[in-house]
Amino acid sequence: MRKQAGLDVREIPSIIVSVDDFFDEAPSNEQYFATNTGLSNEKFYALFKLICEKVSVQYIWIEIFDFDPDEDEYPSADVCYIVTTASQDEVWGWFGEQAFPSSISLCNDAGKLGFPPTENGVAMYCCWWD
Repeated sequence: MRKQAGLDVREIPSIIVSVDDFFDEAPSNEQYFATNTGLSNEKFYALFKLICEKVSVQYIWIEIFDFDPDEDEYPSADVCYIVTTASQDEVWGWFGEQAFPSSISLCNDAGKLGFPPTENGVAMYCCWWD
């Protein structure tokens, strides 16, 4: 995970990776996503894969917040971005009681994060776990 789109991680303000990239490489014996929930990486990964299968979902991305390329520790994350035609209420409903985010908000900063602008009828939601 040292590079994204050909850039060294030190050159970009946010590190955004796919769900598969984040969870496929994560050591299974540790928790690296939304650590305060107590939910394992495997359970979050399974949940995100189910959400990705929904017809209304185009993408889910993970934003890494704790990463030092000079350290040998796996990065941590507590934010995902869901690009979908579903309503915000529908998105809330996709998460079970254990995985319920602290907040879900409409993200109007897609361009700042390096995402293309969303089309009419498509929204990007930022889901954050405290």
